Amino acid sequence: MRQNTLFRSQTLLIFIVFVLTLSCNRSMNHPSPTPPTGGIAINLTYPESNPAYGKQIELIINEPGGAILMDSMIAVNTPVVTTLHTTQKLVDITTVVNDSSAGQIYVTTWAAVDPTGWTTAYPNGYNILDHNTSGSTAKLYYTNLPVPLFSDINFADGANGGWASLVPSSGGSSPYGSLTVNYSRYAGNYAYILFPIQKLYNFHIPAGDADTVDLTQMDTAIRVNYYRPDYAFTACNLVGDMDTNNIDRALLLYAPTFGPGFDSTLVQNFCYPPSLVEKYELRIYAHTPDKKSYISYYSYGPQVPQTMPFPDSTSYTLNSTQPDNFSVTFLTVRPTYANTVWVTSNVNWTVFASPDSTQLHPLSMLSSLNSRMLRQQNLSSLSFSSFGYGTADQLNYQDYFSFVCNLPRASTSRPGSEVDFSWLKIPYPD
Repeated sequence: MRQNTLFRSQTLLIFIVFVLTLSCNRSMNHPSPTPPTGGIAINLTYPESNPAYGKQIELIINEPGGAILMDSMIAVNTPVVTTLHTTQKLVDITTVVNDSSAGQIYVTTWAAVDPTGWTTAYPNGYNILDHNTSGSTAKLYYTNLPVPLFSDINFADGANGGWASLVPSSGGSSPYGSLTVNYSRYAGNYAYILFPIQKLYNFHIPAGDADTVDLTQMDTAIRVNYYRPDYAFTACNLVGDMDTNNIDRALLLYAPTFGPGFDSTLVQNFCYPPSLVEKYELRIYAHTPDKKSYISYYSYGPQVPQTMPFPDSTSYTLNSTQPDNFSVTFLTVRPTYANTVWVTSNVNWTVFASPDSTQLHPLSMLSSLNSRMLRQQNLSSLSFSSFGYGTADQLNYQDYFSFVCNLPRASTSRPGSEVDFSWLKIPYPD
């Protein structure tokens, strides 16, 4: 299952990151809903390659709290092009997907959205990906390694890292005088090696598929400690956009080693190179020890943030979480979007809504759709599972989903930052 299936899980929150397209210079556009003339034109494709989800999904579009404008079983990976005949500016969009492998039906609703800029009713991540496909088998021979030498070493020639093996050799003044790296070389890309404990790094453009790099003189990295004693960090990745006009030159600059004795209350030995990188893309994930509160943080810019926000449940009050009466009050945050998850034994329903929509009648809302794929399900057992919200830099509710639901736009631009928080009624199991 591909990376964006996180939107089907009640415990994963971020449009990851995950989660946000348009100009070659990656500027952010801000579309806004306009009154429809003759209806709302849509052109949507639901991408899916996993056979467990079948060849069709149900797509339902309705006026908020009103008439069903469309209810169709649509083929995956096939555009649906039509005009919705309505005088409303905004509509609710719902997808219903059957996961035969898990015995679950995943339902996602976007409440009161303008889909004219969408290409898919499926959120896309905006993280930098490694699209290099034409690498050659290569070796880099590093000499004069720093002492003392630790096993915590990062090497990258692309956005996903990418060494096949690291082979140390004894000799010289170090316990390991040299290191042979077998990797896939992409012509013109930097080879990057980092020794995070020593805070030393080296950039080198290999001259060919066999090259030697002397590490007698290395550059010093900058260390940052994202510490929060009441959170356990589960992932931290830093990608360097080395050339904002050529994303294929991006490099994975840091990925942590979670070994024995790892202190999860901080991102251990996190450091980065202050030179040559045009923009840094940072992703951090963490949760509370009780596994009920989850956060993700994303940033993209010319500097690595020295601190990160830690949203928590003090930012809001859940006034009611009844199956047909949900109410929330935001206290110290003005998020981009809010989401709730509602479940039965066989149904997992995620609802995205504007932070202005602080009251929801879930059971009535879901029942009124009269979904074909839910007709055999007992919706009366619907119960609250989780609440979350996300705040994306320079994006309001309409902007955000016109961004993450537009694949070309999400592939070529990204926000300056996004922080997402989710609270689970029942802790996520190990």
